[in-house]
Amino acid sequence: MYKSFILLIPGVFFSFNLLIAQATLPDFTLKNTNGRINILWLNQYPGHVNGISIQRSYDSLKNFSSIASVLHPQNMINGYTDNNPPYPHMYYRLFIGFDTGTYIFTVSKRPELNSTIDYSSIISEVNALYEKSLEMNSGKEKKTGKPGKKNIPDTDTDAAVAKPPAPSKWIYTDKSYNIVIRLPDVKANKYRVKFLTEDNRSLFELKHVSDDFSTLEKVNFKNAGWYKFEIYKDELLFEENKFFIPKDVKKP
Repeated sequence: MYKSFILLIPGVFFSFNLLIAQATLPDFTLKNTNGRINILWLNQYPGHVNGISIQRSYDSLKNFSSIASVLHPQNMINGYTDNNPPYPHMYYRLFIGFDTGTYIFTVSKRPELNSTIDYSSIISEVNALYEKSLEMNSGKEKKTGKPGKKNIPDTDTDAAVAKPPAPSKWIYTDKSYNIVIRLPDVKANKYRVKFLTEDNRSLFELKHVSDDFSTLEKVNFKNAGWYKFEIYKDELLFEENKFFIPKDVKKP
């Protein structure tokens, strides 16, 4: 996989080397680059991670809240950029959910100051390469008919819904994994939100969001796993993304 990335875009070789030098889960690297907080890690659990959420708090031990869920948690190289932290010395940690139903919280720590490397652009480059690799592998399976995923023809709906480019800052899970909805300029705009399963089955819809900040109890989503959502602003698609809800189990 690494070789294919280098062949696809040779110019990112330097960026790739920077990322593979990061800490390995359950540890992670945390950098403050000109006020942007970059969280980076290598994944030593390929194929076994169901979800990874980024959490932050003013305190090192409690009051953590989730700010984003990672879109491709099984990637061997991964990261996230907190572009607008409320305080430059926040504590950060990761929630990691596994396919066995167990989960762990990493240690919490504050970011190291780093003003020389723009990790946010590197993270975007590598995630774009993963997306490209997935598209190419999917195309090869359709052409060759080799064993793997079933070759199901794309429908109009499938073609219209692209994978979201980054974790949402508008809808995300809090520390209890309830769903936080925080939309801009609600009084000046009309918002509605549709929630779907990962295989695009409709669950329910909030036809008019009237508050800037609201919360949905996670019991509205009966099973653990990934859920998709679509935000419409004045009847135009504003964002489509997804979030992860873990199983309610005890720590191993």
